[in-house]
Amino acid sequence: MMLVGEILRDRYKIIKLLGEGGFGQTFLAEDLGIPIEPKPRCVVKRLKTENLKDEELEWLKNSFVKEAAILYNLGRLHPQIPSLSEYFQVGNEFCLVQEYIDGVELANIMTPGKKIPEVAVIQLLTEILEVLVVVHQENIIHRDIKPQNIMRRNADGKIILIDFGAVKQIMVKSPGQTSRTVVIGTPGFMPVEQIIGKPKLASDIYAVGMVGVQALTGIPPHLLDDDEDGEVIWQDKVSIDSRFTAVLATMVNRRVSQRYQNATEALEVMRLLNKPIATTIISPPLPPGENQEVNNSESLKQAVSPKNEIFPSKIAAFLNIFQNTSTPQVNNAEPTKNAKTYYNEGTEKYNRGDNQGAIEDFNQALKINPNDPDAYICRGVSRKNLGDNQGAIEDFNQALKINPNYALAYINRGVSRKNLGDNQGAIEDFNQALKINPNYALAYINRGIARGILGDNQGAIEDYNQVIKINPNHEYAYINRGVSRKNLGDNQGAIEDFNQAIKINPNDAIAYYYRGISRQNLGDNQGAIEDFNQAIRINPNDADAYYYRGNARRLLGDYQVAIEDFNQAIKINPNDTDAYGNRGIARQNLGDNQGAIEDYNQVIKINPNHEYAYINRGVSRKNLGDYQGAIEDFNQAIKINPNYALAYGNRGIARQNLGDYQGAIEDFNQAIKINPNYALAYGNRGIARQNLGDYQGAIEDFNQAIKINPNYALAYGNRGIARQNLGDYQGAIEDYNQAIKINPNHEYAYYYRGNARGTLGDYQGAIKDYNQVIKINPNDAIAYYYRGNARGTLGDYQGAIEDYNQAIKINPNHEYAYINRGNARGTLGDYQGAIEDYNQAIKINPNHEYAYINRGNARGTLGDYQGAIENFNQAIKINPNDTDAYGNRGNARQNLGDYQGAIEDYSQVIKINSDCALPYMNRGISRRNLGDNQGALEDYRQAANLYKQQGNNSGHKDALKRIKKIENEK
Repeated sequence: MMLVGEILRDRYKIIKLLGEGGFGQTFLAEDLGIPIEPKPRCVVKRLKTENLKDEELEWLKNSFVKEAAILYNLGRLHPQIPSLSEYFQVGNEFCLVQEYIDGVELANIMTPGKKIPEVAVIQLLTEILEVLVVVHQENIIHRDIKPQNIMRRNADGKIILIDFGAVKQIMVKSPGQTSRTVVIGTPGFMPVEQIIGKPKLASDIYAVGMVGVQALTGIPPHLLDDDEDGEVIWQDKVSIDSRFTAVLATMVNRRVSQRYQNATEALEVMRLLNKPIATTIISPPLPPGENQEVNNSESLKQAVSPKNEIFPSKIAAFLNIFQNTSTPQVNNAEPTKNAKTYYNEGTEKYNRGDNQGAIEDFNQALKINPNDPDAYICRGVSRKNLGDNQGAIEDFNQALKINPNYALAYINRGVSRKNLGDNQGAIEDFNQALKINPNYALAYINRGIARGILGDNQGAIEDYNQVIKINPNHEYAYINRGVSRKNLGDNQGAIEDFNQAIKINPNDAIAYYYRGISRQNLGDNQGAIEDFNQAIRINPNDADAYYYRGNARRLLGDYQVAIEDFNQAIKINPNDTDAYGNRGIARQNLGDNQGAIEDYNQVIKINPNHEYAYINRGVSRKNLGDYQGAIEDFNQAIKINPNYALAYGNRGIARQNLGDYQGAIEDFNQAIKINPNYALAYGNRGIARQNLGDYQGAIEDFNQAIKINPNYALAYGNRGIARQNLGDYQGAIEDYNQAIKINPNHEYAYYYRGNARGTLGDYQGAIKDYNQVIKINPNDAIAYYYRGNARGTLGDYQGAIEDYNQAIKINPNHEYAYINRGNARGTLGDYQGAIEDYNQAIKINPNHEYAYINRGNARGTLGDYQGAIENFNQAIKINPNDTDAYGNRGNARQNLGDYQGAIEDYSQVIKINSDCALPYMNRGISRRNLGDNQGALEDYRQAANLYKQQGNNSGHKDALKRIKKIENEK
C-alpha cells in the first residue's frame, strides 16, 4: 500500500490518491528526477497483487511487461494518448508511470440531466474516433471507453483517451483464475460480446456511441430501458437529424455484426455529418468608465476602448508628468507644440479613426518626453489597430519598463499577444494585471477570451463569473459566458446568459445571434429564426445571422426561403464557403441539381481542397446523369485524400453506371484495401462482376459482404440473382427468403423470387410474390407484367389481361405488355384486339420481330393470309434465322395454294434446325399437294423418326398414318 509522501525508486513522490478500483490504485506524483522547479507531475498506477500465488506472480510479471510495452507504443503513436514514462516492480507490486493530463473529465461536463446539442455531440464523437482510429489500426481494443476516461486537455482543448484496459486484461487472465468472471468495462458502455468476455474492435464503437447517447439524452446508459430485442431505447428521448439517428443506432446496435466494425469505418460516416459549430468568442466594446483604475497613480485615467484596447487620455491633473522637461522655445512665426499638445492631438486623431496620424503625433510627444508611458500605450494601441501587433507590443514593453506596475500596459500587451496567437502569453499578461489590481474586470474578461480560444471554456466561465461579480450589468461578460457554456454543451445555461445581456441592452445584435445558435442547437429552429430576425434588424450586414437563419429554415424544410438567406449572406461575404455549400444542399433538396453544382463550383473556387464540395458536386452530377463529370469530382476528392474509401466506393458506382465494370472493380478493390471490412464495397464489386458475367466471383463477394454484415439484405438478394443466372434456382430462392426476412419490404427480393418460382413451375407461388411487390409498390409495372405471365400460364387469360392493362397504364411504352396482352386476347378469340396490341408494340419498337410474327398469326387466323405473309416477311428481314417466321409464312403460303413457296420456307427452317419434326411434316404435306408422293414420303418418314426420338407419340402416329396412306395408294 502506497502512502502520501512516499518516494518510489528515489524519484516519484506520491502526492495524493486520485482513484481506486478493482484492479488497482492511481496516484498523482511529482517526478523528482527532472531538474526544474516546480517539479513536473505524473501519474503512478499500482496493480493489486494481494492473495496471488508465486506462479501467478511470475506469470503476471511476464504479462505486465508485454502489456506495458503496448501502452508505451500507444503513447508514441498519438499525442492524444498519455505517454508511458516507465514501468517497474517494487517487491510484489507492479507500477506504471504515465503522463499527467491537466484537463477536465468529460464526466464533469456530461452530468446527469444535462443534454448536449446534436452538433456538439457529432463534433465530440468525431474527436474521440480520430484518436481511436490509431488504436484500432494497431488491433488494440480500449475496453473501457466512458466519460470518466475521456478528458479535454486544458492546454489545447484536445480530447485525451485515458485508462486503457490493456493492463487490466492481465489481471483477469492469470493462471489459476480461469473461472473468474471479472469483465473489463463499465455497465451501460459494454456490449453483449464484451460482457461475455469476447470483446472486439466494434465493442469500442458501441461504447463511443453510448457516450453520444448519454450526451444527447442526459441519461447514463445503464439507466435506459431495453426493448424486446435487447436494444437500448433512446431515440424517443431526442430530436436529432435522421442521418445522425441512423449512424448512432448503428454504433449502439446490440448485434456486433451490424455495427461499424472499427473506428475508421465509423469516422468516415461521422465526418459526413460533422459541420463545425460557431465557437467565436467576441471581443466586445466596453462603456466609458468600465476601465477606471483603483490604483492612485491611475485613478483619474479613463480608457477609450472601442474594442479591447485601453487608450488613456490626459487631463490637467497630469501636468506634473512633464515637470522635468525643458521649457519649450517660442517661435514668433508659429508657437512650438509641447508633448501634451502632441499627445492630445494624437488622441483626437485616434478618436476620428486616423491611427496613422495619431502615431505621428505620439512620435512627436515621445521625442519631447521619452519617459511618458501613456504615450507609448496610445501609440501601441494605434499600431495594433493598423495590424502592427508586434510594434504595439514593443510600445507596451517600453511603458512597462518605465512603470512595471502599470496594469493598463499589461492588458494591452495581452490583447496584442492574443491577436498574434500567443494566447498563453496573453494570459500571463492578464494574470499580471490582476496581480496589480485584483478587481480589474477588463483583465478577467480578456483572460476569459484567451482561455476560451485555448479550449478552456470552464476556466473562461470562471473569469466571466468574476467580471459579473464586479459589475452585474456587464452585458459582454454575460454574452461571453453564454458562448463558453454553449461550447460546453450547456445551451440552456447559455440562453439564460444571452437573456440577461438582452435585458441589459435590448439592441445587442450579438446576444440575439448567439441565443439563436443555442436555440438551434436545442432543436428550437423557429425560436432561432426569431432571434436571427432581431440580430438582422439591429445589424442588417451580419452575414453569419443570415447564414444561420438560412440553416434553421432549411432544417424546417423551407428550402426556398433558406436560399434567400444564403443569397444575402453571400452578398455580404462573397467568400463564405459554408453559405455556398448549404445553398447547394437546399437547391439539391428542391431538385435543382444544376444550381447546386454552381454553388459547389463556388466553394471549390474559394477552397480548391474542399473534398466534401467535390463529393457533393459529384452526387449532383450523378443525379443529372453526368456520370463522367461525377467521376472527375470523385477523382479530385481522392487526390485530396488518397485514403478516402468512400470516395473510391462512389467512383466505382459511377463507373458502374457508365458500364465500366472493370474500372468499377478496381475502385472497389482500392476501397477494400483501405478498409478490409467495407461490406458495401464487396457488395458493389459483386454487382460489377455479375454484370461482367462472372457469377461465381460475384457470389464470393456477396459471401464476404454477408460475413462482415450478416444482415446485409441487398447482398443476399444479389447473391440470389447470381445463383439464378447459374441455374441454381433453389439456392436463389433461399437467398431471397433471407433478404425478405431481414427486410420484409424488399420488393426486388419478392420480384426475383417470383421469377425463380415461375422458372421452377411454381406459378401460384410466383403470383403470391408479385402480389407482395405490388402491395409494396403499386406502381411497379414489371410486377404486373410478370403476374400476368404467371396467370396466363395457369390459363387465367382474363386475369392476365387485367395485369397487362395495369402495366400499360403505368408504363404506356411497355412493348412486351402489349404483345402478351395480344397473345391473351388471341387465346380468348379476340384476334382483332390482339392485332391492335401488336400494332402498338410495333409502333413502340419497329424492329420487334415477335410482334410481326404474332400479328401475322392473328391475321392468318382471321383468313388474311396475304397480310400474314407481309408480317412474316418483316420478321425475316429483322432476323434472317427466325425459324418461326419461315414456318408460319410457309403455312400461310400453303393456305393460299402456293405449295412451292411453302416448300421453300419449310426447307429454310430445316436448314436452320434439322432436328425439328414439324417442318418435315409440313413440307411433306406441300409435296403431297403437288403430287410429289416420293418426296412427301421421305419427309413423313423423317418426321416420324424425329417425333419418336422426342417422345411425341401423337406426332409419330400422324406421320405413320400419312406414310401408310401413300404406300396403300401404290
